[in-house]
Amino acid sequence: MNLAERLKYEREQQKMSQILVSKKLEIPRKLLSEWEQGKSVPNLEMLQRISEFYGLTIKDLFKSPPPKTIPAKIRNFFIKLDIEDRSILFLLVFGIPIIIFALLVS
Repeated sequence: MNLAERLKYEREQQKMSQILVSKKLEIPRKLLSEWEQGKSVPNLEMLQRISEFYGLTIKDLFKSPPPKTIPAKIRNFFIKLDIEDRSILFLLVFGIPIIIFALLVS
């Protein structure tokens, strides 16, 4: 997977349009389209902004195949949780089964 394919892949994984991504990156949509088609390449500063936008490193943008990631809907769900809600969810998912296991083994 080359850079152009990766840029398109990451955008589609997030279920975002070129218009939305270009607005977030403050660039013309046509420029993003050219990058995704391999007609041009972003400069280093823009690569840094893109990698931060997608939560990757610049090196990740050039890796093939892309790393397995948590689906966007699930990732966005966890990002929106505050620390208290994350703690409760962690306890429910990991703490209670560990406690039950400990009681059964004793």
